Amino acid sequence: TAYALQQDLERADADFSSAILADPNCTDAWKRRGQVRAARNQDAEALIDLSTAVGLDKVGDEELLHQRGLVY
Repeated sequence: TAYALQQDLERADADFSSAILADPNCTDAWKRRGQVRAARNQDAEALIDLSTAVGLDKVGDEELLHQRGLVY
């Protein structure tokens, strides 16, 4: 997240990818990587990540749904 906030999107993507490998059920990692990929104009990849996060979401994260809607 720190890399993303510093606009170092390539490193942020790599870190979130590592987090997903470590825990493929981590909703937040999928969500954050999707946001980073959307910021990098990788819309197809962002939608896959955000949709995966929606599928894993157990708390009804409305921001997640909003982010996915923005990419669509």
